[in-house]
Amino acid sequence: MQHTADQTRSRAIVVFLATAVGSTFEQYDFLIYGMSSALFFNKLFFPTVSPAVGALAAIGIYSVGYCARPLGGVLCGHFGDRLGRKTLLLLTFLVMGMATVLIGCMPVYADIGIAAPLGLILLRFIQGIAIGGEHTGSGVFAVENAPPGRRGLYGTWPAMGIFAGALLATSALGLAEAISGDAFLAWGWRLPFLASVLLLGLGTVLRAKLPESPAFKSVLEKHAVAEVPAATVLRDYPGQTILVMLCRIGEIGWGMILAIIGAGYITGQLGLPRSVYLHAVQISAVASIASLWLTGLLSDRFGRKPVYIAGAFMAAVLAFPFFWLLDTKVAVLIILAMVLGDALAHAPMAGMQQSFFSELYPSRVRYSGVAIGQQVGAAIGGGILPPIFAGLLAWSGGAPWPVAAFMIVIAAITILAVCATPETRGRDLTHIDDPMAETGILPVGQIAPNLLR
Repeated sequence: MQHTADQTRSRAIVVFLATAVGSTFEQYDFLIYGMSSALFFNKLFFPTVSPAVGALAAIGIYSVGYCARPLGGVLCGHFGDRLGRKTLLLLTFLVMGMATVLIGCMPVYADIGIAAPLGLILLRFIQGIAIGGEHTGSGVFAVENAPPGRRGLYGTWPAMGIFAGALLATSALGLAEAISGDAFLAWGWRLPFLASVLLLGLGTVLRAKLPESPAFKSVLEKHAVAEVPAATVLRDYPGQTILVMLCRIGEIGWGMILAIIGAGYITGQLGLPRSVYLHAVQISAVASIASLWLTGLLSDRFGRKPVYIAGAFMAAVLAFPFFWLLDTKVAVLIILAMVLGDALAHAPMAGMQQSFFSELYPSRVRYSGVAIGQQVGAAIGGGILPPIFAGLLAWSGGAPWPVAAFMIVIAAITILAVCATPETRGRDLTHIDDPMAETGILPVGQIAPNLLR
């Protein structure tokens, strides 16, 4: 009995390190560009246009990575459902890390002209493909390796990597900013990107030691591997795939306000030092990791839907107060805004996605199903919304009220989508074809009665 307990504990440690730590490194790679685009990339890659247009262009290239995510989701989902979760987790990590290192080596506009932003677009696209598979794969892997009654908690581990990656990325940028003046824009900005090579080596070692998930082993043993998993998903499970997309946009939209629009608003519109934003992100990341742990435990006790709805509801409630706190220009209140927005709104939604979405699909197409819904939702929320948010700020002359109002609409859409989805806690993840997952949408008349079921 003790031997079995030790094996379970050992497996949990391996899964945690491979998903949470691996996701941390991958999110570091992805976010280091996002924060750089909002803070100073306009000066390096778009120096011939006005600061406002340059900032919009830099954010637009950031969105390219999100637009590439559905392609990465389909490709990685296909091979993840056919070859296994472990193989794809290692591959996506390698591709993501190499693309980030190459961004750190990129010549800027002053060196090669228009080829500089074009090269940035290409590398950003490659990053998007890699993370489109990584984000889903690490979540599916964690959930499929969870013991009974702990899938919600295990599913939060990759999400913890998102916030730990933000903490790491802001710390790296903060250290790079210690290089003052022209030296920072000349070469100092490259250091956080080049440092990714160290993370790449460590993460590769961790991912190489992964065992395959029990659910996928069951698929192999039953000779039930899908020929074209994406086609099966779109044919047999369109309902829950649409709902996953709609659930996703509220989380990713709010995340974009916190990570990208907030950065530009604090440093550009309010004229505060970049350090104020970086410190706020660091503190909110720590609070969010604690929030994720708690929400994972709550979802295992009460279900996925109540936690997800609570997060989306808080995103709507905090939309206007978030900007009101920023407008005070008081560092402590700006930190409070970021902590509330991340820990109470973003973390509950982000933490629930992996268990909630994975439980909607049978094992033979789970990677593809979650990837298509999750990454198309990410392309909408992360690829389309940031330019819209930036455009609304420009249209209003810098006043944030249109962005806040639009976020409330997005949060409402997500709440309705979660309400229309059946509760998934307790489902058997080893089913090859789960009849409960044939349709993911509840009839309209059942949405209110099933709100918390």
